[in-house]
Amino acid sequence: MPPILTDEEAAIDPYALLGIKTDAAESEIKSTYRKLSLKCHPDRNPDNPNAAQQFHVLSLALGMLMDPSKRAYVNNKLDEDRRKREKYTVMEKKKRGLVDALLAREEEAKRAKVNATQRAAQETEEEAIKQAGRKMREAMQKAAQQDTHVAEPPSALTPVPAPSASATRPAITPAELTLTLQFPRESTMAGHNFLASSATLEPVLTARYGPINHIILKEPPAADPAKAHKKPKRGPRAIVEFKESNWTGCWACWRDHAADAGGATGKTRPLVDGTRVKWATQDGKEPPWVAWAETQRPPSAAAAAADPPASPPPTTRPAPKVSAAFASTFASSFPMPAERREQDARAARTDAARTGAEEYENSTLFKMRQLERERLEAEIRRQEEEEA
Repeated sequence: MPPILTDEEAAIDPYALLGIKTDAAESEIKSTYRKLSLKCHPDRNPDNPNAAQQFHVLSLALGMLMDPSKRAYVNNKLDEDRRKREKYTVMEKKKRGLVDALLAREEEAKRAKVNATQRAAQETEEEAIKQAGRKMREAMQKAAQQDTHVAEPPSALTPVPAPSASATRPAITPAELTLTLQFPRESTMAGHNFLASSATLEPVLTARYGPINHIILKEPPAADPAKAHKKPKRGPRAIVEFKESNWTGCWACWRDHAADAGGATGKTRPLVDGTRVKWATQDGKEPPWVAWAETQRPPSAAAAAADPPASPPPTTRPAPKVSAAFASTFASSFPMPAERREQDARAARTDAARTGAEEYENSTLFKMRQLERERLEAEIRRQEEEEA
């Protein structure tokens, strides 16, 4: 069967050419044709070189719409083209949705990887800071111990009571092993650099009084700008909790700083002159175990307190300022213990395992994304084949 439309007729859309709808009546088609043909008739437009071609195309459009079979064919063809366009639009939306979903998953995987890397870097940095802090604290403790032994010979130290097997020690709560040390204002603390922070004060107290559970150093309240001419009344305040097994150190610290605990001589031995001490119990009173501790003092210590030596007591000097550079050099001069070497080896193995796990995770994610892309491409090709 020969084609209904010629090649020239198949190349034009008569409805779009005449500017009418597909359900237009014949009268409307003819009226529109007459109006347009007058504008492009060769006899009426001798100056327009394209007038003859335009008039010929309008004539073809009129002939197609006046022929029922050709018009039906054109209508069917236009409907089919419209359905294809709609289907293509739906397919494009679906493709865009699949591509967007794939990109979203890749972006989420990338963010997860970045977050994991940041967390690992942060943990490594925190561990390095802790390691450096431990080394510095050990160096400062050793330096403070050496300075304490040089500045204060054993004969000048406050006697620490020795436990007696014949007496039963009363129960001691953590609050009864906690002292509050109120240091004088900053103007009287020149040279006492160990009061800069809890980390610098702890090794000094540990070297002098033994193990400590917790220590908190609170700075004095900020001065009121309106009262800048007035000096602060108080200096830093330290809250020190001794270990339960170190009640002797707590007792010695209290005697060194309490004004009414100097024994027969009435003399105290504070870290800083002018320091006041009080108990951190609820009522602030002396706990019962202190009286028991007084009974545990050996007679020689009591006699020494009653009969002080004729020679003047040795001059004490404040704990030295330990800089970070000195602490690092001091710590590096000692050989690393076997336990520390084992810790470093474990840390190195952990870092190697973490690096291997990250590389495996990256490889797995890459393969998953590659498989997802291939699956998406196969799905798109299958849809295109079904539409064709």
